[in-house]
Amino acid sequence: MQFKDSLEAWRVLIAAAKTGSISQTAVLCDTDPARASKMITGLEKEIGSVLFDRRRRPMKPTAKCRALLAAVEPLVSDFDDAWAVFSESGGQRIIRFAAPIDLARLYFSELLVRYTEIHPETAFNILPEAAPDAVREGRTDAAIINFMPADTSGLVLRRYNSSTTCLLATPEYLRVHGSPAHPADLANHTGLLLETVMHPATSVLWRDGSPSPLLRWRNVFVTHDQMTLRQMLLEHRGITVDLYAGHMIPEIKAGTVVPIMPGWRREPWEMSVVTSIDGERRSKRLADFALFVAEEAGKDWRSVRREADAAVAEAFRRRLGS
Repeated sequence: MQFKDSLEAWRVLIAAAKTGSISQTAVLCDTDPARASKMITGLEKEIGSVLFDRRRRPMKPTAKCRALLAAVEPLVSDFDDAWAVFSESGGQRIIRFAAPIDLARLYFSELLVRYTEIHPETAFNILPEAAPDAVREGRTDAAIINFMPADTSGLVLRRYNSSTTCLLATPEYLRVHGSPAHPADLANHTGLLLETVMHPATSVLWRDGSPSPLLRWRNVFVTHDQMTLRQMLLEHRGITVDLYAGHMIPEIKAGTVVPIMPGWRREPWEMSVVTSIDGERRSKRLADFALFVAEEAGKDWRSVRREADAAVAEAFRRRLGS
């Protein structure tokens, strides 16, 4: 096999120069690390020059490699552009879609099914939650993020929801442990916290535009999944600050879960569909999909947000009146 004649080998080289990691390159190129390493070594033998300084972590492309990439990368990009134009006219297009696990499970899987009913030529690979860099670097085609990134270069963001949530507990938990009135009181309670690849656990609450001191808890349970928070809440394990009230509307209406500490809330979630500018330029189908998701999710979540806010407000009125 002549590696210089392999488009896959050149893709691997380009990815390795960006990531500095064989394992990350393998993921990005949908291959295994041994194959990715073999391709890079094969190109080095055929070219007759070392292309990476492997003594450094992450490994760094050599000057020869950088010069080679300057010539090769535009050619690979031109091929991708040409193929995208061709593939848009027929065949099935697989969109790699990343979302937080709870949103993928409860909402976006159904939305993607709705999309494929309208566009049967589209299929989806649903991926775990991803940061904007994964979209920018081409490791995923579209992602749902719940914050506004500081660096939006190369990205298209379509915001579809902005919402926050109150603290929640069960009456059974409060009867045993008491009901906190202020953030400082949480030092006597167990916190049920959410921590993801993009967000640390909430450490500050907000009221009337002002932050609380850093939160202190007697004990904490930390998870990456809102549905785990939901289960632990219903088992009377503690107080949640990161569980969206929209996931608990029936329980709040029934009084089996109650909002506490009126006025205090976590920072807002800023929910957006994120794609890359280059990805949308190459694929009109991707741009159309991202617009569809943002519009449909915006309509659906406005309804959820209104119902959740009304349920929380009514629950506070019941507690104040009791």
